[in-house]
Amino acid sequence: MSSPKIGQKRLVRRRRDHVQRPRLERMEDRCLLTTPPLIVTTTADSGSGSLRAAIVQANASSAAATIDFQIGSGGLETIGLLSPLPALTVPVTIDGTSQTGSNGAASIVLDGTNAGPGANGLSIGGGLSTIKGLIIDNFNGSGILINGAGGDTVESCYLGVDATGLAAAGNAQNGIIIRGAGNNTIGGLTTGSGNLISGNHAHGVVITDASTGDVIEGNYIGVDLPGSHALGNTYDGIVVINGNATIGGLANGARNIIAANGSDGIGLNDASGT
Repeated sequence: MSSPKIGQKRLVRRRRDHVQRPRLERMEDRCLLTTPPLIVTTTADSGSGSLRAAIVQANASSAAATIDFQIGSGGLETIGLLSPLPALTVPVTIDGTSQTGSNGAASIVLDGTNAGPGANGLSIGGGLSTIKGLIIDNFNGSGILINGAGGDTVESCYLGVDATGLAAAGNAQNGIIIRGAGNNTIGGLTTGSGNLISGNHAHGVVITDASTGDVIEGNYIGVDLPGSHALGNTYDGIVVINGNATIGGLANGARNIIAANGSDGIGLNDASGT
């Protein structure tokens, strides 16, 4: 077969040059949808900008929610509750350290003096929630009740102690009670993540109803904020009933300071694997 002539080669090149090549089109700018934080702007018990309204809105959402605080000019603020708050039914992060001017310290007080008989400070039922930087005092029930799907975290909170960390303002029952909802973390290993759980009129922490896999680490239980003076819970510092938990540990920051409680520092009642 004879070779193409020069003119034919040029024709082939032209034809190839005119073949339609695919072109890349500029994509529109897009970002993943995120749920903005719900902002509490008032100490009022209810209404727009209240913590109660934020919890109702969070529960109505299909996504995990965050509740932050921007009350007044900043610093310590007290929310006096007149009835129990709604239980959390979805994963929610409530962060008291987000309050303007908090500098990472617990700056939001939930005062249950007028919340009614048996009222708990917070009830967590949706699982995977985080409660951080709250001061939960004077409730006729417990400071925090965890009884849902589990996997919740409570850190940097005061339960049964006033905002100074030096005086009791006890809840009538327990600081924290966990009922059957496993794999929760009370405290933490990092500086400041531990809770102050003292001055309550029953126990500091109760684990019951076959709750398993809970971790209690880095907390002060039964003492004041410096850990140098007695501020005991009326009964046990920690009691595990029909469940199992890891209390303390070998890692830096894992140890709990447990002292001056009216009964046992740690009570194990039908507990296994603790």
